[in-house]
Amino acid sequence: MSKKLSITSFIVSLGFLALGLYKMFVYSNPESFILSSKNAYVGGDAYNYIINANYATSFFVLAIGFTILGGLFLINHTVSKYSRLLLIKISRETKNKS
Repeated sequence: MSKKLSITSFIVSLGFLALGLYKMFVYSNPESFILSSKNAYVGGDAYNYIINANYATSFFVLAIGFTILGGLFLINHTVSKYSRLLLIKISRETKNKS
């Protein structure tokens, strides 16, 4: 179960990383009303760059958080797997002694 959660967390992390990169590098604010703008919220370019930088930062923080969470799930999976193997080995040894 924790291995699936780990993989899911890493995939979500990649999604947030992609969204952050999109906010950073895709910007278009044409002066014409005919052309559509991308990642433009207000009239000034500098304000839009600041807003997009804040969005990108938040997406990168979420990506780091989900990466850490995925790593913790992976550690949990590994530890529980080896602890089960150790318990099986100990139980076999105690059965052989008695």
